[in-house]
Amino acid sequence: MKVLFTVSYPLSWAKGGFTIQIEKTKEALEAQGVSVEWVDFSGGTTPSADLIHYWGPPPCDYMWNSAKAMGMKSVVTFLSPQGFFKPRYKDYLVRCVRNGVRRGLGAHRLFGRMGLGLESADSFIVLNEAECRYVQFMYGWPASKCHVIPEGVDDCFFQSHNPVNQLDGLLYPSYICPRKNQVEVARLAKKEKIRVYFAGGAQGESPDYFAQFQQELDGNHAIWLGEITNRQQLATLYQSTLGTFLASDYDNQGIILLESLACGKPVMGPDLPSLRSYFGDHIHYGPSAKSVAFADALNRFNQFCRSGGTQTMHILSWGDVGRQVLDVYQKVLGRTGA
Repeated sequence: MKVLFTVSYPLSWAKGGFTIQIEKTKEALEAQGVSVEWVDFSGGTTPSADLIHYWGPPPCDYMWNSAKAMGMKSVVTFLSPQGFFKPRYKDYLVRCVRNGVRRGLGAHRLFGRMGLGLESADSFIVLNEAECRYVQFMYGWPASKCHVIPEGVDDCFFQSHNPVNQLDGLLYPSYICPRKNQVEVARLAKKEKIRVYFAGGAQGESPDYFAQFQQELDGNHAIWLGEITNRQQLATLYQSTLGTFLASDYDNQGIILLESLACGKPVMGPDLPSLRSYFGDHIHYGPSAKSVAFADALNRFNQFCRSGGTQTMHILSWGDVGRQVLDVYQKVLGRTGA
């Protein structure tokens, strides 16, 4: 089986959860014997394939039509960085305007060029049931075509690494940028005397914010460990701290939380429908660090971790994820085997 991957932005520009999800899925599929190539936008000849997998909406319906003309089936993985934290009434308004324009003004070509003609895809993949309900409501994706496949973790996170140095504090691993609220967390950590270790590099578009973040570091309650890209080193770091938390409404993906849980460490995630629909009551939840209620949530989580609290749930490996994605491909193509 040969599959083409395409995404609307360079992965090197955003090294967070979406990039990990895409790259790890590609590796897992290749381990199953699937040939995976990237779509070439440089003007060269597009290679033929059995199927094209869009990560996020395609740039325009021209891609759908071209792929179909070449006999390729299509699969879309829904990517939402915002976790559906917008008020529900805004979703209703967007859906009404979208559907009204398409029906009343006959603007199918307009929406096609915007890449919103997703209904013609052969199958859709979402991370959780909340995303599944959302895309059915907003885009009219049929339930029969939607497949819920959670994210996974690397095998190293299931293994014990016996860290030599135990860190007496909580871990906040995330790229440093205004969306992730590290400045607010650092200030709160110093005020509440909760030791927080930050791990992550600075996003290129936020040099001023990174400088502001560095000014908040005190070496005692707000400590930056730098960027950690090696997965085994990251697993060791998870295991050396008391627990892991996220503090932004943009953290609707659960990779960091899954990795920490696989390492046997408790987690606190933002209280978003997308996370609750997958993690349920297995983890702690808190508001964004911009909320005045975040201090109480972080204090409760810190006390839970220091008292030896534990959390458990079933977690998939990326190999498991690859097998489930391959199963979707096989159903779309009406075949078995890679």
